[in-house]
Amino acid sequence: MNKTRMHAKNSLALLKNILTVWEAQNYNCAVMELEELKQRIQRKIDWTEEEIRRLSVLLRDYRKQLRLLRPAEKLASDYDLQSLEEEIDCRVYATMTQEEAVLDVLKRAGEKVLNPRSITATLKDGGYGFRTEDPLNSVYVLLNRLVKSGKVISEKTEDNGVCFRIPMVRTK
Repeated sequence: MNKTRMHAKNSLALLKNILTVWEAQNYNCAVMELEELKQRIQRKIDWTEEEIRRLSVLLRDYRKQLRLLRPAEKLASDYDLQSLEEEIDCRVYATMTQEEAVLDVLKRAGEKVLNPRSITATLKDGGYGFRTEDPLNSVYVLLNRLVKSGKVISEKTEDNGVCFRIPMVRTK
């Protein structure tokens, strides 16, 4: 019985040694797996931070563009462009001079101010045939000449743009 006990003790010690070696190997494997997981997580964090930076730049650019559009939206809400378009025959400006056509667009707008881009678009829609590569510049030059002659009034917008209108005649 003594031999059996001794044999059991030896077997138990051997088993403890085997378990210790096995646990150490598993611990090392677990540490390596955790290190790989840590590296994958760090790569995902780096990628996410880069995406956040990229999207922040896009968001900042979109906010700038939106700030530039707000004055135009205000003008569009102040002035019902659709009603003006309905009033304009599709070829009404085809036979007019550029000055006559621009003054007509501004007269139809009444007290509302219009920017050169909307005036140019209205002239195109009304059939005016521009003979230049840059219709917007042509309209802008004409508007400045009309301001100097007193036929048109210019007004600065919040975004440092310029809009135009016909001077209102006061009746007594």
